[in-house]
This record gives sequence, structure tokens and C-alpha cells, in this order.
Amino acid sequence: WLLIALMVVGPSVTSAQSTTVIVVSPAGAPDGAYTTIQAALADARTGDLIEVRAGVYRGPLVVDKAVTL
Repeated sequence: WLLIALMVVGPSVTSAQSTTVIVVSPAGAPDGAYTTIQAALADARTGDLIEVRAGVYRGPLVVDKAVTL
């Protein structure tokens, strides 16, 4: 078992857009729109918050923008 807690912080960005909360759940909808963390990361924008519900998530993660997990 591997438990990962990440907070990815990039340079400060001032923007008119608001933070979007993206939910990841192994059960999918209605608990979350995404079943994988990587899919949520791919759709996230800089500054978004990705809420990961309890579960087992497999695979590598590519974090290429400033988001909070």
C-alpha cells in the first residue's frame, strides 16, 4: 500500500478565473467526474483543486501545471 499526499505549487499566477474543484473517485459519477487522477490532471487548469476520494489509484502521474491535490 502506498499513500501519497501531494501539494504541487508553481509560480504565483494572478487570474480572473476562479478555482475549480475537480473530484476523482474510483466509483466515478455521481461521487466524482473522474475515475483516474491522471484524467483529472489532464483536464485541470492552473490553480485548480483536485479532490481525490479514498480508493486505490494505479499508474504514474504527470503533473505539468500548478494544481493542488
